[in-house]
Amino acid sequence: ADNGYWASLLRSCSRVLRGNNLLALDIKPPPQASGVAYGTAASLKNLPQRTLLICMPSPGEAGLAEVALASFGGDRLAYVGEWGTGLTATRKFHSQLLRDFELEGQIKLPCWAFTRVELFLFRR
Repeated sequence: ADNGYWASLLRSCSRVLRGNNLLALDIKPPPQASGVAYGTAASLKNLPQRTLLICMPSPGEAGLAEVALASFGGDRLAYVGEWGTGLTATRKFHSQLLRDFELEGQIKLPCWAFTRVELFLFRR
């Protein structure tokens, strides 16, 4: 979630969220972060938001995205990253998404050469 840039962009795009509440958590949110709250995966269980943003999760932090996904009780997920390349998230995370959610849409994003970052929108 970091400085809130992605959360702000998604909140401003009614096509993406369709009025749903967006949850963006970070264990070290900067004070100026717009709409980013302190939180961990354990925080997800009791929050009212129905859309979780997972943005560019590191594959080197095994379990990070997987635990957040397993802890989230809402019905929508916005995932920013690559699909199945190993650059973002893990194979296990992508498998969990396909098992527990249905892909509603994806939006290609501007990105660096040799990367394929997209916004993937899922519904449980």
